[in-house]
Formats: sequence, structure tokens, C-alpha cells
Amino acid sequence: MKFETSRGLLLATVLMALAALTACGGGGGASSNNNNGADPSGGDKVEDTPQQPVNKKPIAHAQSKQVDQDKILALTLVGSDSDGIVSKYQISQQPSHGTLSGSGSSYSYDPNDDFTGTDSFMFTVTDDKGAVSTAAKVTINVMAVQQPDTPPVLPPISGRYIYVAPDGNNANTGDESMPYQTISQAVNQAVSGDVILVRAGTYREKVSISNKQNIAIKAYGYELVTISGADLITSSWSEDPNKPGVFKTSLNSNSIETDYTQVFVDGKFQQMARYPDNISGEMMKPMDPQSGYAIITNASKPAGSSSRSTVTFTAHGGIGEIPNVTFTDEAVVRGLIGKLRNNIFSASSDGAAIQREDSRLLSFKGTNNGYWKGNDAYSSPEGFGFIFDLAVLDRAGEWFYSRDNNELYYKPASGSMNSLTVEAKKRKWAIQLSNSHNITLENIHVKAAAMQVDSSDDLHVTGCSFQYLHPFLYRRSYGVLKEGIVIDNSDNGVYENSLIAHTWGSGIILNSGNNNKIHNNIIEDIGWLGQFTVAIFNEANNTEISQNTMGRASRFHIRTTKSVKSTITDNHMFEAMAMGEDAGVIMMTSTAKTNYLDLKGTEIAYNKIHDIHGIPAMDIKPSYNRQTVKAFYLEDVDNYTVHHNLVFNVSGAGYTRKTPGTAVQPDGSMIYLGPRARSMTRPVNYFNNTFYNYDSFMNIWHHSDKDKDIHGLIADGNFKNNIMMAGKAHKLGGTYMTITLPNYSSSATGSISKIEETSLADYVAEIANPPYGYTIKQSHNTELSQAEFSQVFENPTSHNFRLKSGVDETSNGTSIVGITGSAPIARGAWEGDTLADKDRVFNAGASIKRSDFPVAY
Repeated sequence: MKFETSRGLLLATVLMALAALTACGGGGGASSNNNNGADPSGGDKVEDTPQQPVNKKPIAHAQSKQVDQDKILALTLVGSDSDGIVSKYQISQQPSHGTLSGSGSSYSYDPNDDFTGTDSFMFTVTDDKGAVSTAAKVTINVMAVQQPDTPPVLPPISGRYIYVAPDGNNANTGDESMPYQTISQAVNQAVSGDVILVRAGTYREKVSISNKQNIAIKAYGYELVTISGADLITSSWSEDPNKPGVFKTSLNSNSIETDYTQVFVDGKFQQMARYPDNISGEMMKPMDPQSGYAIITNASKPAGSSSRSTVTFTAHGGIGEIPNVTFTDEAVVRGLIGKLRNNIFSASSDGAAIQREDSRLLSFKGTNNGYWKGNDAYSSPEGFGFIFDLAVLDRAGEWFYSRDNNELYYKPASGSMNSLTVEAKKRKWAIQLSNSHNITLENIHVKAAAMQVDSSDDLHVTGCSFQYLHPFLYRRSYGVLKEGIVIDNSDNGVYENSLIAHTWGSGIILNSGNNNKIHNNIIEDIGWLGQFTVAIFNEANNTEISQNTMGRASRFHIRTTKSVKSTITDNHMFEAMAMGEDAGVIMMTSTAKTNYLDLKGTEIAYNKIHDIHGIPAMDIKPSYNRQTVKAFYLEDVDNYTVHHNLVFNVSGAGYTRKTPGTAVQPDGSMIYLGPRARSMTRPVNYFNNTFYNYDSFMNIWHHSDKDKDIHGLIADGNFKNNIMMAGKAHKLGGTYMTITLPNYSSSATGSISKIEETSLADYVAEIANPPYGYTIKQSHNTELSQAEFSQVFENPTSHNFRLKSGVDETSNGTSIVGITGSAPIARGAWEGDTLADKDRVFNAGASIKRSDFPVAY
């Protein structure tokens, strides 16, 4: 058995017939364009020269393909030209791990012997007038497979092996020669001790595991087993008479379990119809106009809860005008404008009545809870936005699903739906577990769906993948989006060696339980919605989050809002906050709870965290012009230790405002502590961390209600053996508040003072004074200039933060029980008794690779 491969794309060639039109004079005389004739008016003849059209460049279309190890892949290159024909295909860059052979648009790719992983090549197309396209990339994922003549060795088990295969029958016995057709049937028949072996194929079902004990569901050997939340579209397609090149088919909304669907063509994820178009395919780069966002400005709402708001979609970045269309009753406008909680998020299905007012101006009624729906007037100067709607379906590869009409629309690149395989998401869950214990899921791959775990202890998930977990959704309220792998009231679960990627929602939602472990996973491309999404949300106690690689996420990588212990170690975390502001990579906060959080000895250690930048927020409520991100956003929490972490490139610099007003302030800081009005008495420890390249270091926000004698406090702060940058600000902002108990709601009544120091020693001395009284003990820390970093570390510019031999920092640290090795004690993250101890933080992250998993596009 082999991993499934996607079929090649058909060459799309657009032919246009050009006719020369000649106007002739009467009586067989000369053409009226003949410049030898005389002007009947008696004046000089003016030559009437036809305007020659400007030739448009052809387009080379990128592809992503998959092939088994040591197998040859047949490829059809794809090019198109809107005003001519494609006449030539040229390879502009050869693959690195294989060879190409062929000519024209037809090629074969032969991977090198035993190679597995990702390879690619580039090509261009030329039209019949000689114009050459921009180069496009063809990405090829070469998948490791077990040879068919080497069946897996099956160990003895207490139960029996049950087999499932796509060509099986649920009336069979489940033996190897008579497999079931669905995984669900095998689960229904399984008893304690049984192992279900699933043969290669795509299983379009929801697998419910209820009241089961001690069973395993595994792929047979290394075969590719996919449980898909999407179904094949088998109904016929017809061209929409109102939209040339757009085809439609029936799709019953009652069959779709989520508010919106997702569409895949020939296995590849397709873009929902939007203005502006998403050309790059990037889902979380709102400052890049190629990713489907326009810079929007001058958003304004007059007073009155039913008043209409307006927003301008600008031409910055080459964005075209708002199409001259009438938006449907299913249009959605989304604006990352102002503070995140003040964003525009309105749907015509909810009463927004989205309208085009002119070529750049859009009007709408606010429908989500917030300022745009409130009674007060409100405005926001600048941000990033888009519109989803059938009316703007104008680009090949776009789709739109109309629930009102029960119709799915798609625009194929070839102008035809022939030979295209179309899938649409229908099921929310691929796997649901309830009241089932000691269940194993191994090498099972989920596409276009997620997993729900309820009251199920000792679940073991390994070698699995979950891709395209949740589609777009419209939100009326602001809060954590709990759509993803959702776990409730479950203990001792192990989620390891797996890939979780590509979703509008969140990754893992661990609502409650004890002693769960999230280990050695890749979790990336999480939270396209850009509103309160999180890679790992944890409110279970004693959770271990270790050795994961967490890539781009729209907001947090880890968020906790309860008094629970976590162990967060050896993770590689980068590009969090890709669509967020005023939050952090690791965010633990009391939110609106009466008391601050006791983190019960939480350890955050040996993590490598970098490249955190966020997006700018410009607002009037509050007055705000900042690009704010934090590495450690640990607000109103104590009883934790942060040690041996390497953190660099945390900065909000780089965005230039397009509208008049105060420039956007870069505000990337390493640590934010709160505590607002909470008096925290337990330890707040930061030991042996290395911090580099940031805008400011520490921030404290102090609240005080003098009448009620309620005020913020840190009574046991400790900073030792850290290496940081010199000259970076440490800040405290003090505000008098009227605080209402028990929910700690507050309103500002005045400013106490602001403290800003560039020396940590001076800062902790200053905030120890009345009226603050903070106790943060610091010693044995090093503050280095940019030049001194290069003198102390091997190569900071290439992120080699190992200490150079002989520098003072290798031996001038202080011993910390349970944290440091034996003397001599180094400062910073590169510390320990052995080289392995010192290098531990440099080895942070998962040992698995993306190429270990199927490419779900």
C-alpha cells in the first residue's frame, strides 16, 4: 500500500480570437482610414490610428504535489494568459533532491534514491507575444512509505486484530480477509484488548468512541489513513449565467454542521471569495496586501445603536477599488482596526446590510457586541480589512457557499469543472470520545475536522495529524475561541509526535482535567480568524507542555486563566501574535476574577522564543497608537519560576502609519507582570534567562483604590543571573481607580505617577518606594550594549547565544538551589554542569518534521 497522491492539474490555456475590423467607404471607394483621402469638411485629414491593447503578462500557476519515496511523479505544468496563448514553458530552477525530464508542459520528477522530505523547482511561461511570467514554484513532498512486501509485524495482544479497508463491508467479520468498511463499525464491535488496524484510504465519517475501554485504532503499517470531515461533491455543476467562468452546484445546508464550510479541489485548500483577493495564500499576514487584506482607514460610526458605520478601503499596496457590486445578505466585513476587542466584525446575515457607497467606501451596521453596535459615536483611524461574499467571487480558485440558496460556487482556473475533484466540509468532528478510557490513536490523520474528548482518561494520541480543523466563523462576542481539539474532564492523556495545523480556530483546548501531557508536536498556522485564538489553551491542572515546535499563531501560543500548575519546557516558539496586539506568547492572567492566580509552582524553562512582532493598533477608546507584544504576559499571577529561556527579536517596530496622527509606538517587551489591583505575595522568579533585541524589558501596571485600601503589589520578586540589553526601559504606570467588588471592575480616577528607568537596579529601587512598595530583589544580572553582546556571545546575529570562552559571564553567576548547576555558575540560559545541560535550550522544539506527515495543502 502507498500513501495516496493527488492527480496532476490540467493545463489551462485561454484562447482569444482577434479580428481586425475595417470600416469601408461606399461605392467600393477607399477605406475611411485611408490618409490619402481628403477631409470632406475641407480641413486636413486626421489619421485615425487604432489603439493597440497592452499585452498582459501570462501567469505560471504554483502547485503542491505528493509522491511516494522512490516513485516517479508525472507533472503537468499549468499556465494561463488572459489575452493570448501560452507558447512556452521553461524550468528556471531545478529541484535539489531529484531530477526533471520532459518538455513543454509535461514533466516527470524522479526523487533521489531513498530521499524523503520536501523538494521544489521553479518555472516560467511565455505567451505568444514574448511576455514572460513571474516564476512559480512547484513543491513536491516525497513521502516515506513501507514497502508492500514488508507487512508489519503484529505483536501478540490480549484481544483480537480487527481490520478496516475502504473496499470492505460492514457485514463482514472484521478479519484480515473480510475487513469492515468503516472505522465506526470496527469500534462498535471492539472490546477491551482489541486493536483496530485501518488500511490506507480516506474515511468520510465521524468516529464515535463511547463507553469503550482499552482499545487501539492504528494505521496498518505505514499506510496513509485519513479521516475527513469533508465529502466529495457528486452533484452536477452548471455555469452561473450571471458570473461567467463561475460554476455552481447544490449543497444542502442541513448537511453542514458548522456555520461555514471549507472547500478542497484536487485535495488542495481553496480560498473563500473575498475582496481584496488573497493572492499569496498566506492567512496571517494582514500587513501584506497580497494576503487578502487592504489597509482600511477612517472607520466611523455616528451616535445611535442602529446607525450605519463607514470605512474606507484604500489603494495602498496596489489594492483595486471595491468591485461595483451589490453585496448579498451573506456578506461579512472583517476589520483588524483599533484595539482587538474593538475590531469590525459584521455580517449581513445578522443585519449588517453591507453596502458599497463608492469605489473605496463601504457602509455597514455593527452586529457584533462592542462599539460598532453601541449607542455612542466611535471612530478608528487605521487597520486592515477584507470582505467575504459571493458578489466578489472573481478569481480562479475562489469559492463561496450560500446557505440561503443551498448552493456552492467555484471558479476553476481551466474554465471547466471537468476532471476536478471537489470536497466540502460537512462534519465538525472526525473523532469523538466520551466515557472511554485507555484508548490509543496511532498514525491516524484528520483533515477538515477536529476531535472532542470528554470524560476519557488515559488517551494516547501519537503520530497523528489534524489539519484544517475549523472553518471561518462569524463571532458576536469577544473571548477565547474554543474550536479545535477540545478536551474536558479527562486525566492522564498523552498527545505526542503529532501535527496540528491550519485553522481559523484554535489548536488544543484543555478545559479541565489532570496530569495531561502535550509533547513533541508541531503546532502551527493557528488562528486565521485573528481574534482570541490560541495554540494551547490550558485550564487543566499539572499539565506538561514540552518539546513542541509552535509556529505562527494569530495570538497566544499558550494561555491560562485559572490557578493551575503547568510545566512548560523545551519548546521552540516563534511568530506568535501574528495578528494580535497587547498580548503575549505565554499569557497567564486572572482576567476578571476577584483574586489573582496561584500558579502552584509553574515552571517555564528551556524554551526558545523569538520573532514576535504583532500588528499596530490605533484607537481612540482608549487613546492608543502602539504595536504591543510581550514574550511573558504573566498578569496578576504568582508562584512560578521562569528560567533558562532564550528570548530574542520581540519588537513592535516597522510599521509606518498611513493616516495623519501620532506615529505607531514600537512596544515589544519581554515581561509584563500586571498586577493591576492584586496584591501578590508568592514568588515571581526569573533566573538565568538570555534576552536580546527588544523595545523595552519590564512593564508593571499598578492600580490603587485608596478608599478601599486595594492596590497592586509584588512582595516576592526575584531576578538573578539574567543577561539582558542595556539602555532598555523598565516601566511602571500607576493609576488611581474606583474598584467595584467582587468582580474587580474598575474605572480610572487619576494618575499616580509613571516610572521609567533603563537600569534594572534603579528600577526596582524606585518601585520599592511609596506609594508602591514593590519588593523585587535583583542581583548578578548583566546588561550589555549591542556591541557587548557580540563580545560576550559567539554570534548573536545568527542567534548563537553560547557564551564565549573566558568571558566573565561564564563564572560570575550565583548559585540557585534547584536551578543552577555546580560552581562556577554562568549567567544567562547557556548554563549547567555539562555541555548537554548548557545546550539544552538550543535543542528546544520537536524532533519530528512536517515531512513526516501527509500534505493536506
